[in-house]
Amino acid sequence: MNVSIVVPAYNAEEYLPETVESILAQTVSEWELIIVNDGSQDATKTLAEQFAARDARIRAVHQANMGLPGARNRGYEESSSQTRFVIFLDADDLWEPNTLEVLIAALEGHPEAVAAHGLARYIDDKGCPIRPGKLEARIRSRKAIVNGRLVSWPMEKPTTFAVLAIDCYIVSAGSVLIRRSALERVGLFDRMKHLSRASLEDWDLWLRLCLHGDFAVAPEVVLNYRQHGANLSKATLLMHQGHVYVRIKTLLSPELTPEQRRIMQVSNQQAVATGERRLAYYEWTIAREDLRLRRAGEATSRLRTGWQHYFRYLRLRHSVAVTEHWVKMLLESSTPAPCSLEASDVNLLGGHQPRARV
Repeated sequence: MNVSIVVPAYNAEEYLPETVESILAQTVSEWELIIVNDGSQDATKTLAEQFAARDARIRAVHQANMGLPGARNRGYEESSSQTRFVIFLDADDLWEPNTLEVLIAALEGHPEAVAAHGLARYIDDKGCPIRPGKLEARIRSRKAIVNGRLVSWPMEKPTTFAVLAIDCYIVSAGSVLIRRSALERVGLFDRMKHLSRASLEDWDLWLRLCLHGDFAVAPEVVLNYRQHGANLSKATLLMHQGHVYVRIKTLLSPELTPEQRRIMQVSNQQAVATGERRLAYYEWTIAREDLRLRRAGEATSRLRTGWQHYFRYLRLRHSVAVTEHWVKMLLESSTPAPCSLEASDVNLLGGHQPRARV
């Protein structure tokens, strides 16, 4: 077998059959599938066992609920160490019939790459395409940090650390084929709660992999990414905490080269600068409403705060120097990474939370 496929499944009875059928329909047949029933309370266990009985390449693994990262890690641990590639497909997403063929070709065509990924498209709960072109455009509009500046990154170039340091342009693990040797080197998914609650454990893993090589790009759709009411929540505060955790963890990695560390510092500066600009617009929007309601005092305060955010945005755009005040603010706004962290050691910015509306 050439590929180990891991499908974590929690209460996935509605979508799991369609997902597995998309695997069975692959033009590449040399694979194994490990379905991890993550403590489901519906018919997921029965469905997984039925698929395992139907095809010898499929195995069902059952465990108490450990969350998405834990289920993925368990599936990997149960996989054959003889396969060359590994991929993690969510239980509600669908592959194109040639997904594995396309990704294997991309990875074999770039022996220096640690992984290969393709494009994805949105589908609804019925499997029908929605918002055509929007998700595909996310990859096609990648940017990278080059010589301290943000530049456009063409599709013919691989996805590098300089790209992923800006944002997680790869929407789902189901579009990424990983070399087993690379995964063994960097380790599995981080189960820290700030990542799993915000669905950012993927980004953390991609960054760790990119420290050792690039991601080859297959410029075609390989994944149908389902949007429905049961998708993991991505509330603003949870996303903020998750992003902060990933950025601190990555910046403090002893494996970073000096250039990678510089890239991460610039990325963090850009991220918080953008946040300051958004907060400025937020305050000005509320001020406009206060003026409409003839609340001059409140409007004046909002306008002043908005300009403070905007001036910070302008300053951050043109300087990578980070004061201890900003680092302290970041540490107070989120639980820090599990490591020794001193303000003087970290050139990492943290943002304000918008004031509550009275």
